[in-house]
Amino acid sequence: MKQFLFSALVLLCVAHSITLAQVLSIDRDVVTFNQLTKTAIPFVASAKPIVTIEPRLSEPRLEGRYTVEYANGKGTLTITKPVAAGTYIIMLVAGGDTAYSTWKVLPTTLDEKNMQWLWTQYFYGKRVYLKSKLSSAAAALPLEQFTIEYRFGDEPAVTDIPYTENYVGPYIPANTKWVIVRVVWKYPATNERVLILQRHVQPAQQAPDISATNAVVSFKSRDEANTSSNASVNGFQIAIQGIQVEYQESPVGADNSDPKNSKPVYATLDMVQPVGEAQVMYNAQYTQLRIYDGGDPDPLSPWMPNEKTFFVVNSAY
Repeated sequence: MKQFLFSALVLLCVAHSITLAQVLSIDRDVVTFNQLTKTAIPFVASAKPIVTIEPRLSEPRLEGRYTVEYANGKGTLTITKPVAAGTYIIMLVAGGDTAYSTWKVLPTTLDEKNMQWLWTQYFYGKRVYLKSKLSSAAAALPLEQFTIEYRFGDEPAVTDIPYTENYVGPYIPANTKWVIVRVVWKYPATNERVLILQRHVQPAQQAPDISATNAVVSFKSRDEANTSSNASVNGFQIAIQGIQVEYQESPVGADNSDPKNSKPVYATLDMVQPVGEAQVMYNAQYTQLRIYDGGDPDPLSPWMPNEKTFFVVNSAY
């Protein structure tokens, strides 16, 4: 009987000591962005803790900019204004126990090493797209917290598209004055939406392709061509016939009447309007006129394209 009472007393003491044990915990790592207007960091504690955030000499200073709410063993550390990018150490002290959290505040942007992927032109009848990449620090956050959204002109924005590094959306309608594409981060603690990236682009009409599929090349001697030596290469004149403008392959808009089946709209002959006679744009970015020796440009050829050496003889519409 005495043995039983002693065992019961020991169990009672152990149980009593467990109820008196201190509880103090906070997420070890917290990641947010510097454009977040309100940060709420939860913690668990047996008593309301004393909170400090290092470095205390940060600019702007965080002292006096946060509050600590506590009730029934749970609490929230709330910072009510945006915080400068950097790394902060949050320290909680209660009942002789200490808990730490590393708080990383990231610049509100994507991976700057890949920003050159972003600045490309949008065209009518082509798909809206976004090629981007999260920074390595932001990639530590759950991917489902990031979304993509787009807007065509005055149409309602399409939101909550799951983030992907290579997003391809619907075709761009012809009446679109502006295309807006965004990457958004949704802060789970408050559901605040933080704009990480925004593109605001005026779409353009893509130029039709120049096709030489049916072109025919002929050579004439200087005497046969009856032309000056400036218009010949090594005593010959080269004539190229059958170059065409492939307007049928040029998208001019989109049919998005069925959101799940976006379709491009292509040009028809009545949409094509010639502007003057056909001309060669010698100094255009994509104009490449060279004399080739086999499969490579001939570095020794003195010939250069200009109005006298390369010109349009006849064009038809």
